[in-house]
Amino acid sequence: MNDKKFYYIGLSISHAATEETGIAVLDNELNLLRLDKIYRLNDIKFFLDNFCGKNGAVIAADIPVNQMFLIGKWRQEAKHYQSMTVGTSYKSDQQWSKRQSTRGSELCSGLKEEGYNVIRYNYVYSKQVMGLATPLQENTPMACKYLQDMFKEKLAIKNIPTNMMPLSSLKAVVGAYIGWMTQNGVENEDYRQVNTFADLPVYSGI
Repeated sequence: MNDKKFYYIGLSISHAATEETGIAVLDNELNLLRLDKIYRLNDIKFFLDNFCGKNGAVIAADIPVNQMFLIGKWRQEAKHYQSMTVGTSYKSDQQWSKRQSTRGSELCSGLKEEGYNVIRYNYVYSKQVMGLATPLQENTPMACKYLQDMFKEKLAIKNIPTNMMPLSSLKAVVGAYIGWMTQNGVENEDYRQVNTFADLPVYSGI
């Protein structure tokens, strides 16, 4: 975290290859330089190698949600491949640590071994802690527009598009900002490490 970087790249890794992974890039002046989306994790490596190289950026990768983590009886019954049963007891014995998916962890570890500066972040947690939570229903167009406006007004990010940004891009911007904060903020005042995930530190803004 000591060497000054030029770019701060947020990756909102999706929980499956059928959903888009968002990419957002900020510079040292908090200018939003690029928004992109991909589906294959291999394309992330291709993007990084051709954009900034190993020494020019901080990469903040989101921890995707494990969509197969179900602990509620009625949520288990709702799975389309399970028949409805009566009088069956269900045990909530799944580990809470498995609420998060490990998709993308191998990629992040590989990038770290190659010399990239890689950290992790949790979009849901960071949004709450950083005061970006919306009073509207989550993931609706109005809620996304509210979060997009907060980037400009609260985080002072420049060049925010006037049109609606997709949810994957919004998540990626949060990661890019946390990456920027680790280089330009004060630890435990502006940002802090909240945990580790797959041997990588998990950071959040404050």
